[in-house]
Amino acid sequence: MKSTNIKLILNVIHRNRSISRVQIAEQTGLTGATVTNLTAELIKSGIIISLIVVKIFGIIFIKQKTAYEMVS
Repeated sequence: MKSTNIKLILNVIHRNRSISRVQIAEQTGLTGATVTNLTAELIKSGIIISLIVVKIFGIIFIKQKTAYEMVS
């Protein structure tokens, strides 16, 4: 089961390039807790990296989220 879930997560990250945990959960049907735990393992293994993505709207509003990408 765990290896199947990891494969699901890696496929979604590969298809989307940069994607948040919430989006991974939505696209895989996995719980947020499962996605959080498995992405932490994948980061520790050096398979994916965690990025901080900042979007600036106008001059004042900054929206920040964590996204994941495959290691090149």
